[in-house]
Amino acid sequence: LLHDRSFTYVPIHLEFVCLELLRNSCQAVARSWRRRENELLLSAAHASEAVPLGGSSSSSRIGSECSRSERLPPVRAIFAYGSEEVSLKVTDEGGGIRRSELPQAWSYFDSPPSNADEAFKRGEPKGSGLPLARLHARYYGGDVVLKSLEGFGTDAYVFLNRLGQSCENLPPGVRVSPAQ
Repeated sequence: LLHDRSFTYVPIHLEFVCLELLRNSCQAVARSWRRRENELLLSAAHASEAVPLGGSSSSSRIGSECSRSERLPPVRAIFAYGSEEVSLKVTDEGGGIRRSELPQAWSYFDSPPSNADEAFKRGEPKGSGLPLARLHARYYGGDVVLKSLEGFGTDAYVFLNRLGQSCENLPPGVRVSPAQ
């Protein structure tokens, strides 16, 4: 962080929320990149089959696209410190979430494919991390919000109160933020 800012929080809860959003974004980018690489390789294979001997091919163009796409798009995290809340925005270019599937992102019971154990070994989420992250944020009067552009990426926003006025049942020693 560029500025010396402080606010009252429970470290394990904040770490869980941040790490869950970053993990989801990184996995989405990796899956999207892997899918694009496979599509480029398949189209290169089809292009090389269709070219007669001695003819020119578009496989060199596709090969250069593959080498350019070796670089994953970044996952960005932006922290903002306001007078009433601390906010986090995690942005990725992982392909986004279909609008029809967005409600499933908040389900504790929906898991990716039918073989969830194999999906978990491949690094795909089990399905409960994002709803639990939102639960942690809401416990402290905040929220987690997803905004997705299908085919491009997702922005995840975390809003956390600075615990100055909307406290849950915290002990008196931590009810008021020392930052105020």
